[in-house]
Amino acid sequence: MNKMEKAALIGSVLLAVAAFALVALVVFQPADVAPAADNTRAMGYGGAVSGALVDRLVAPDGSPNPAVQVGNDGTATFYGPLVVDGDTASFASMDAVSITVSNGGWFFLPNGQILGGYVGNTIDSSAVGAVILNGGSSGDLQTILDGGTRSTIIAGDENSIDAQNGFIGAGLNNIIASGGADSGIGAGSANSIDTIRSFIGGGRLNVIDGSGSLGFGFIGGGQQNTIYAEGGGAYATIAGGYGAYTRSYGEMAHAAGYFATAGDAQAAEYVVRRSVTHSSTAWSSLLADGSTATLIPLVYTDTVATLDILVSGESVGGAKAFSYHILAFVENDGGTVAILASTVTTVYEDDSDFDCQLAADDPNNGILVQVKDATSGSDVVRWVATIRSAEVTFP
Repeated sequence: MNKMEKAALIGSVLLAVAAFALVALVVFQPADVAPAADNTRAMGYGGAVSGALVDRLVAPDGSPNPAVQVGNDGTATFYGPLVVDGDTASFASMDAVSITVSNGGWFFLPNGQILGGYVGNTIDSSAVGAVILNGGSSGDLQTILDGGTRSTIIAGDENSIDAQNGFIGAGLNNIIASGGADSGIGAGSANSIDTIRSFIGGGRLNVIDGSGSLGFGFIGGGQQNTIYAEGGGAYATIAGGYGAYTRSYGEMAHAAGYFATAGDAQAAEYVVRRSVTHSSTAWSSLLADGSTATLIPLVYTDTVATLDILVSGESVGGAKAFSYHILAFVENDGGTVAILASTVTTVYEDDSDFDCQLAADDPNNGILVQVKDATSGSDVVRWVATIRSAEVTFP
């Protein structure tokens, strides 16, 4: 193909694109008609609206729409783009949930809402900017409640959102409850979130629960996995699997089933840290957020766990470096936490005055990775430890 032929081909493509854009503008743009005095307007494509709300039906060019049929029951059905507009009186009792659509119909409702899918799907009038695009069926309706401002449901059946900025992509009977602001569920069935800024990718019967400012949990999929963010269990992760359960801050858990209840046969991983100025000979505990004494790895009641702990430390500029390895066995016997066995191996240290140990924190039902400088030389050291745990519970 020579240059002229290439230029002609490109010109033809551009002309076709321009023609399509012009047609789209003509066909799909709503009519430029004055809204009702209460500024209420609904626009839709391929559905039906209920009779009392229909005062005037117009085509995109403002002329009467020939593709509209009005039945004896007062229901107007249309087969192309239209605008439903009227005077103040005809819309006096209208709110966002008073417009119903047939399967596949979309309506642009007051308060920036878009309602589509099955005829019974509903968006509460208080949920400004909420969107239901599709899905729903008889008895399995899609719902955005009054707390669902700016929330979206794409497809599926019987999904529900009652928190702002929520998202459900598809699936069946997924729920974002009132505590789940800024949270999302990709798909799956019977998954639920009731804590902020969390996400469930899919799977079945997965739960992220909590209160207040806690949350930030992630479950990728699987079945019957639970993140319990109450009391400090925020920022937890369960990638998938079956029957894992987290309660600790930043915990990551995995299970392939359970004996009696979720979490009674699982692996877990924790990360603790702290910047310590070693100005005394006291032991300093590493903590999940680096500062809060109660945010530690928990040992559940009637649980034993074998622990593999790696500890690293470094002073400013790498002047001193430290590495320790702890193997331990711990139990929580009816609420009393104890270290049954512990071996500390020094992998490397630039200063032999430093040491590391594992201790029980019985009042808080947890364990503590601790470090100290026996000569209190005032070195500032950043410490980090990862704790891998094999846990079994038998009440």
